[in-house]
Amino acid sequence: MEAKIKAIEEFDSKVVGTILHGMENSSEEYLLLVLPDHLTPISLRTHVHGSVPFAACGTNIESDHVASFCEAAADSGSIQIENGHRLMPYLVASAEG
Repeated sequence: MEAKIKAIEEFDSKVVGTILHGMENSSEEYLLLVLPDHLTPISLRTHVHGSVPFAACGTNIESDHVASFCEAAADSGSIQIENGHRLMPYLVASAEG
């Protein structure tokens, strides 16, 4: 579990943080979406089906005030997308206003 947490923290700071910092300091419009491709519960140690959490930010994207990035928090968010292929069109339409 410690290795998984460390990997997530490093991905957050070295990849997502770097990209987000660059986008926020740009005058260009942007949309950043971060999500896993599947669930992998530590208790099962394998991939499972189900809704995955996602984080999106950018020009014209409004916060839904979810404070953490996990399955339980995602279930309480204001955006619920049942079919993954509908997520990107939804966000692009939101960013366009």
